[in-house]
Amino acid sequence: MKILKKIKLYIILRKIVIAFLLFAILYLFALSIYLKIEEVMSNKAPAKLEKKAVEFFEAYKERDLEKIAALYYPEKSKDYYKFLEENKYYFILNYSEALKNPHSYDISYTFARYAMGSGTVMITVNYGDQEDGLQNNRVCLEFYNIGTNWYIAKINIFDNQDSSPPHPLRIENGQDLTTYKIKETDTINHDTFRDCKKLVEVTFPANFKNFDYSWFAECDNLISYRAEDSPYLTSIDGVLYNKDATELICYPKGKIQVKNSENGVFRIPDSVKKIRDHAFYGCIGLKRIIIPPSVKTIGDYAFSNSKSIEEVFIYDGLKSIGQQAFSFCNRLKKVTMPDSVETIDKECFWGCERLEYCEFTPSSKLTSLGYAAFENCFALKSLYLSDDLKQINNWTFQNCYSLKDLRLPENLNFIGLFAFRNCVKLEKLFISDKVTEIQKGAFYNCQKLALHIEFAGQPDSWSAEWKMSLKNPCVWGAKKDD
Repeated sequence: MKILKKIKLYIILRKIVIAFLLFAILYLFALSIYLKIEEVMSNKAPAKLEKKAVEFFEAYKERDLEKIAALYYPEKSKDYYKFLEENKYYFILNYSEALKNPHSYDISYTFARYAMGSGTVMITVNYGDQEDGLQNNRVCLEFYNIGTNWYIAKINIFDNQDSSPPHPLRIENGQDLTTYKIKETDTINHDTFRDCKKLVEVTFPANFKNFDYSWFAECDNLISYRAEDSPYLTSIDGVLYNKDATELICYPKGKIQVKNSENGVFRIPDSVKKIRDHAFYGCIGLKRIIIPPSVKTIGDYAFSNSKSIEEVFIYDGLKSIGQQAFSFCNRLKKVTMPDSVETIDKECFWGCERLEYCEFTPSSKLTSLGYAAFENCFALKSLYLSDDLKQINNWTFQNCYSLKDLRLPENLNFIGLFAFRNCVKLEKLFISDKVTEIQKGAFYNCQKLALHIEFAGQPDSWSAEWKMSLKNPCVWGAKKDD
């Protein structure tokens, strides 16, 4: 009887303890929510988040992936390192056109009211570029907290730009469509042929003047464009040109076989003077491109995302190459660059992971190399830069892990932000007394690099953080042949 009473008492006490623990847990949970709301309502969290938002834009402006990772996850945590590994292309793949190059923008921070929900706080930042006329662009940053620290949970970018024409044609049930003749009254946009995966040939009417590569971006089997009696366009072997064939407008995405050439090889006709923007964008069948002396200009994104191109041979005559002209050509290994090239625009070879050789000679006339021109060219081993080149801009050789052989131009006067960051095999550079400005982190994490500098001491015009993370001591007062 006594044992039974003890068991009943034990059960009652156990229930009381469990009830107390549940109450304590619920109380602490409610308290944490109250404190979080209190922090938001008292403007403590907004003050922190304003700072975090500014840090995000600053890190984005500098393309500092480590800082971005630290805004998402606790620094040096497992998730932090995973983020770094999985987001090598963060700054070029993410977000809108308006945010791709934010360092050139006059960004103003206007912090909206804060919405509470699901354990996060959202902050809205409006930004714009008066020079380019961009207005009402905004980024929404959602934050979560671990203790008193806040981290980015999600980012949404909203652009005010919308170039879609009114009432565009959309071809329904086009999965089996192989040919299509565009009517003079048709309004085309990027959605028109989205479902036409088997489309092989497109014919343009006589009244069509303009063309947009995005119209056929999903048509991997497209091999031929035709222009019917057009005063504006002409097609040669399925490739679209302007009427006198001085400008190559678009090469069909899926075209492999070219008349009088082996499969995958295309020699641009000698009549062509300009390769237009996006002309070969996303082509899947080309392995080798031959560009004749007649071509003076390669447009923006001209060969971007052409995943099969392995070699580009350019004859002397070319003057300028546009921004991201060869970006994300993942199999590109070799580019023969003529002496005639004077300008290579920003991000030209960005993300060409297998590019080993981009051949310049001592006679090169290159005078302008845009920022991030060779960023993420992991396999690039050597490069000769023209002595006429005066600036190595921001991020030009960032993440060129294999770059070992490089000579700085004699007339160089500027080395930009993180220009050589993570060039871990670079061993020696001579910096002449003509280099009047070096920006923050120019040689960041160049573990083997020894700098021989002609100045007797650091010039005042160099950033105080120019040698951030530089391990080896600098040799000051050096001579060129030391």
